[in-house]
Amino acid sequence: MEVTLVPQNEIWRMWPKSFEHILKSVNASGKRESMNAILEELLSATATLWIAFDDDFVIKSSATLKMITYPDNVYSMRVCHIGGEQGITWFNLMRKKFTSYAQDNNCDFLEAECVPKWGAFMKRCGAEELSRVYRLPIKGE
Repeated sequence: MEVTLVPQNEIWRMWPKSFEHILKSVNASGKRESMNAILEELLSATATLWIAFDDDFVIKSSATLKMITYPDNVYSMRVCHIGGEQGITWFNLMRKKFTSYAQDNNCDFLEAECVPKWGAFMKRCGAEELSRVYRLPIKGE
């Protein structure tokens, strides 16, 4: 299994191959972002696309990351979307690559927005839970 950052000039070529993985993340998070908005972030280089692929070059996972700036010059590399199949085969390798990328970009943290299932896994990796998002429907009231 290999994990790599997709070069900016390859986004258009890799997006169709990554689309379903990212879509799973978008759907699991309540569709708070559109796939078009994510693609725009990738094309404008405000986010990066990462893929994990096997020995046959089949993409098993895709993820998007972006730099977040907090007050007092605190920087974090945020995993905004991650999805795929056979997570046990790629998650730890992706986490190591993301950590290295965050360090290379002088970040203080690596953080992730995630659904509860991923949150439990992140806690087992040593991550601290900072907040949760709750949604209360108001249409039709």
